[in-house]
Amino acid sequence: MSATSIMSGRRRPSRLAVIWFVSIAFGLGTSSFFGASGAGATSRLGTAPAGRFGRTAPSATITAPKPSARAKGAVQSVGRLAYDLVEANGKVSALGGAAYYGSAFGRDLVAPIISLVSTPDRKGYWLIGADGGVYPFGNAKNEGGAGGRLRPDPVVAAAATPGGGGYWLVTSAGEVMAFGDAKNHGSVTSKIRGHVVGIVATADGRGYWITCSTGAVFNFGDAQPYGAVNAYTPGLRIVAMAATPDGGGYWLADADGRVFSFGDAAPLAPSSPVEVTSPVVGIAVTPGGTGAWMAEQNGTVLSLGDATAHGSLAGAPAASPVTSIAAVLMPSPRSLAYDLVEANGKVSALGGAAYYGSAFGRDLVAPIISLVSTPDRKGYWLIGADGGVYPFGNAKNEGGAGGRLRPDPVVAAAATPGGGGYWLVTSAGEVMAFGDAKNHGSVTSKIRGHVVGIVATADGRGYWITCSTGAVFNFGDAQPYGAVNAYTPGLRIVAMAATPDGGGYWLADADGRVFSFGDAAPLAPSSPVEVTSPVVGIAVTPGGTGAWMAEQNGTVLSLGDATAHGSLAGAPAASPVASIAAMAVDPAGPLRYPRGAFGYDINWPQCTEPGSSRTVALPGPPSYAAKTAGYTVAVVGVDGWAVGAPNPCLRAEVKWAAKAQGTGGAPPYDLYMFLNSPSSSDTIDQQGPAGICAEFSGTAQAKCLAYNYGYNSAQLAMQHARSQGASSPVWWLDVENDLCGRGQYWSCNHVLNSLTIQGSLDFLQSESLTVGIYSTSVQWQGITGGYVPSGPQVPIWVAGAYWTSPPYPSSYGYWPPSALAPYCGAKYAFAGGKAWLLQETPGPNDYPFDPDYAC
Repeated sequence: MSATSIMSGRRRPSRLAVIWFVSIAFGLGTSSFFGASGAGATSRLGTAPAGRFGRTAPSATITAPKPSARAKGAVQSVGRLAYDLVEANGKVSALGGAAYYGSAFGRDLVAPIISLVSTPDRKGYWLIGADGGVYPFGNAKNEGGAGGRLRPDPVVAAAATPGGGGYWLVTSAGEVMAFGDAKNHGSVTSKIRGHVVGIVATADGRGYWITCSTGAVFNFGDAQPYGAVNAYTPGLRIVAMAATPDGGGYWLADADGRVFSFGDAAPLAPSSPVEVTSPVVGIAVTPGGTGAWMAEQNGTVLSLGDATAHGSLAGAPAASPVTSIAAVLMPSPRSLAYDLVEANGKVSALGGAAYYGSAFGRDLVAPIISLVSTPDRKGYWLIGADGGVYPFGNAKNEGGAGGRLRPDPVVAAAATPGGGGYWLVTSAGEVMAFGDAKNHGSVTSKIRGHVVGIVATADGRGYWITCSTGAVFNFGDAQPYGAVNAYTPGLRIVAMAATPDGGGYWLADADGRVFSFGDAAPLAPSSPVEVTSPVVGIAVTPGGTGAWMAEQNGTVLSLGDATAHGSLAGAPAASPVASIAAMAVDPAGPLRYPRGAFGYDINWPQCTEPGSSRTVALPGPPSYAAKTAGYTVAVVGVDGWAVGAPNPCLRAEVKWAAKAQGTGGAPPYDLYMFLNSPSSSDTIDQQGPAGICAEFSGTAQAKCLAYNYGYNSAQLAMQHARSQGASSPVWWLDVENDLCGRGQYWSCNHVLNSLTIQGSLDFLQSESLTVGIYSTSVQWQGITGGYVPSGPQVPIWVAGAYWTSPPYPSSYGYWPPSALAPYCGAKYAFAGGKAWLLQETPGPNDYPFDPDYAC
């Protein structure tokens, strides 16, 4: 890495009361609304000319209010959307990967749920009952309600204020109730034909429209009258309303799926001719107002305009009629990768997945059998076969059953939707509940095979347990969607996963086959694969259209539209991989050099002479004879070409590095250490975290020596750095010169070499450092066979990049820095890492320093 470095209290209503309210909710029509809500002043019957079907109603004397900057911003900031449906019993189904925040299913509801209203940022929602009860989920706040008793004039619709700090409820007769920061601008006081079906707020929240089943529209506050549907339109039964994003118009939808446009509302039509199979009950419009989804009572969803279809509940066993639809944020599949855990507790984060720690090195009573992520994927629990629970990140320890070996070992675990508890299940089917998890029962019948999985329902009020034979047991509100024929050739079920809405599940077997039940979509590998070791776990993407399966040897298979993020294949796993979990990609990280910044790395070759603590003139201002320029990137080597050979002028070089400019307040320099295989004369490898190696023999002893050598080498380097006043939050491992069989640095054994590297990584990471690797893809392959280290995804420093000007003088005639872009991408990557730095190893003209470029 120098001049010679690498080159290249509610009562339940009677059944009759529930039926009566459901008939109100569906006979009269209900809706949930996309858009803002508000506050204003006057009310009048909407008597503007009726809009024609599929076209905008004339409004020559009406001017649309100019949307506020806040309203515009809200539209522009909306991300990818799908939709949630709610049933009268409170069950919420999230389709197309839409976010799911919980449901009221199983609660002692006084009256049916009639609407699902999303918060303005779509990171939560309210469920509204016909009694006026309000059930908040996600970031939705409970600002009060009118529930608790049956109402002769039931609530039929609701709308949220633009800031999400309040909401309006409206009854069948048009009475408006305002809560939180919602202002009451009036109710419908005139006698109306039909009944109210919807309320929608203006973009600034200073008014609202109320619409009736007859097509009449009432406007209040600053809401403008853009028109109404002719009450004598054949078959007319308006059921829902939605406003345009800028509040300059609105749409009315009827039970037959017709949409009427007014003001600046664009005509909306199905993307292909459709025939409704049950009455339409709600409409949700896309942010741009050029598309919409309509929900039917049976769970079918119709897509209009440019709205993307994300599936329906058609064919699913809905326990009660669908009443509402709302547009909800759809997390990007790119935001997830995966973590693997080995039986020894070691966690490997691939694809940049968040890493919160591991149980490796602990005195485990029994092997780790599962990694269970928290609902927000900001932490996880590692579960031992003894019932021990090891929390990391934001995972809380709610208790466990560990501490001793069990004749009936724990085999699987599942978290509650809120992350406040979890269930453990044993091989024989005994369930243990901790925290806010409720025990809904255990498998009491004699089973063939053994239990392999437990998965919670979407609302956490039940769970499924599956066996190696393909049998599935359902508890609580979990519905039975089917099981695998126990006589399927070669069947050995190993894992289970539920669909996001809880309407189905997948079972995976050891050979990589996946069986779908309920609304679970078929999942197949993106390309034909042959498993190289038994499959041990499955993790499904948020939309349920893709999954990853982990094999025992660390290979990861991608199914459906799941993006591959690498495997541990070829890695010297100290124990079998036991589990896989989808985790958020970690956006956090130390401050890095600005992209495009240049600088240098230096080490002992810059000492004035062997053993000297002084340096030659170092690069950067004041100008040096080699025409070096100012530097932002600065990396200093702690040791020489061998472990335990310290850089004698480290203290002086650190003083130079500390003057690096333009890092934006970040630590001004990085440190690196050289690494190689142990030799027969080394003694630092005899004892360490891997044990006392003399107590082992053969391969086990060689692995012990290799790991201890790497771990202890990093510890020695750290001790020398501290003695010289050198400290950095980022360290690099110099892994190069794979001259197998020539007595140079690394052995020919990929497994042992990889263990040495992993040992160094583990020590430095235990010091809360970010640790990267310096090498090339060719050398890394030659030394490790393509090893992907466990722990967090490693940054990489790619050697052998093009010579460019700058930093080389323009007189050299090298390429411009734009030529470096490919080196920052995947083509030259290795170790499953992402390029942070490139090294332009010295070119001709006796240039004495290694220039570096920040990706």
